[in-house]
Amino acid sequence: MSKRLSFQSQAVSIFLLTLFVLFLVNLYIYNNMNAIIENVDQTYVGNRNLMELSGTLDEVQVCVKEYLNTRDSFALNRFYECEARYRELLKRLNRNLVESENGIMEKNIYYMSEYYLDLVAAAIDAKQERNIEQYQSYWEQSEQWFEYLNTCMNALNEAMFRKNSDTYAQLLSSVRFTEILYSVILILTGLLDVCLIILLTRRLSRPMTELAETAWEV
Repeated sequence: MSKRLSFQSQAVSIFLLTLFVLFLVNLYIYNNMNAIIENVDQTYVGNRNLMELSGTLDEVQVCVKEYLNTRDSFALNRFYECEARYRELLKRLNRNLVESENGIMEKNIYYMSEYYLDLVAAAIDAKQERNIEQYQSYWEQSEQWFEYLNTCMNALNEAMFRKNSDTYAQLLSSVRFTEILYSVILILTGLLDVCLIILLTRRLSRPMTELAETAWEV
């Protein structure tokens, strides 16, 4: 009876040990994959934000042009909505003191946008005051700054995309490494299981073998 209990306890111990090892492995892989997925999600956030900013800038320009040509109140209201959204998106840009080229470009885009919006607002005010010469001057300047902004945004978007592509490649390498590591750990766990079972089987069968040899000699 005690031998049977000993055998059962050893078998259960092996089973629990295996489960514990697998639990640790899965926990490690789960945390690692979550970190990788989160990094992948964040990789192209800058590009998405910049494309949204560029699209809103286009909307601002269209609304201003429409209002200056028609003095339509609906176009003016749309301009104020787009301007507010554009200013909100500008807050995502880095305006701190930075040394990286991309950071400097973000900072430049922010302050260029502020100047562009001032020119646009001045053009609208001059149009409302029926000062044709002034509003045309402000509008021409705003068009130039609009082109500057588009050029800077495109350059920054390409630079960020190249950098993010490198980061994405590194993350893919991490995923492959994690997959390989997971497979290796599973194989090692399986081999450990087999070894423990073999040792346990030999230990349990040894008395029976010795008893059989003794009986044979008798």
